Amino acid sequence: MPNDQFDAIATSTLQRYSSTLEDNVFSCRPFMFWLAPKRKSITGGRSIVKPVMSGENTTVASYAGYDTLPCVPQKGITAAEYTCAQYVVSISICGKEELINKGKAEVFDLLEAKTVQAEESLIERLDHDLINNGTSADELGRTSDGNDNKDVIGLEGIINWKANPYLGGIDSSRDDCAFWRSFIDSAGYWEAVEAEEDPAVTAPPIPLSLADLGNLYDCVSCGNDTPDLFLTSKGLYQSYRGLAEAVGTLSFNQNMVDLGFQNLMYMGATVMWDEYVPDDTVYAVNTKYLDLTYWSDRWFSVDGFRKMPHQDSRCAYIFMAMQLCTNQRRRHGMLCNRRPNC
Repeated sequence: MPNDQFDAIATSTLQRYSSTLEDNVFSCRPFMFWLAPKRKSITGGRSIVKPVMSGENTTVASYAGYDTLPCVPQKGITAAEYTCAQYVVSISICGKEELINKGKAEVFDLLEAKTVQAEESLIERLDHDLINNGTSADELGRTSDGNDNKDVIGLEGIINWKANPYLGGIDSSRDDCAFWRSFIDSAGYWEAVEAEEDPAVTAPPIPLSLADLGNLYDCVSCGNDTPDLFLTSKGLYQSYRGLAEAVGTLSFNQNMVDLGFQNLMYMGATVMWDEYVPDDTVYAVNTKYLDLTYWSDRWFSVDGFRKMPHQDSRCAYIFMAMQLCTNQRRRHGMLCNRRPNC
């Protein structure tokens, strides 16, 4: 028999909690916290289209008096296209739980426990996917290559163009698409792969150095347009801390410390580690050219509790639809094939 009062209380409680759930998800892991201000909403559409500058405007010229002014059509603008990745987390309540949680306070307590469980699981999955996922060649890099191309694209797909040449419908392995390549210093790993050699023999991992970090920083910078985040594995973070201590340049982003995040600074950029960054990798990210675009109708939206067929249970769903996008792949970079030096 339907319990309309229980359904109404449980659904309204879950709807009120959805905004808190979003805040919690994007405040407890380094990369997701850094990404939070870069969230952008759209109301619909088949895909997300980001304009990409692929060349210079060739009409820049000096002139004098009655010289003819240049008016030449320009081709230096293309577009990256991304498709939607959908996620869902369910919260279920069985008949026995419903029987022993009749009062409003009991329903609140039950929902709190179940939403905390869903929240922790959602955090782990999104943190993993937003860092580790590559791109799908079949979809020209519009979606992730994980889980049958249903997942969100991660930093690995955005930055590691050697492993993921396709991104946003553009094939960076083509000579005429060099503008769509991030900077990669693999300490000989990719050179060995391309030469059909065994990287473990000809290009073993090398220690992290300040010189390599400096080169990474310089190669993805243009004037004052510089990376604001270095995301590393724990071992390489500890190595950088040791290197900075040795030369007396150890410093912190105090705002991040106050929020509970371990961090260091390098050339004005914040350095943090995440458990899902590959052990041998440092990502340099310019979040000016990175955003998490989401569909507003499917962003922590709650579908109320419904009776499950052939079960003594009810289930509610929380939906998300999003994609991690960039419009300037060359403003990001990475070191890989590194090992801790301490």
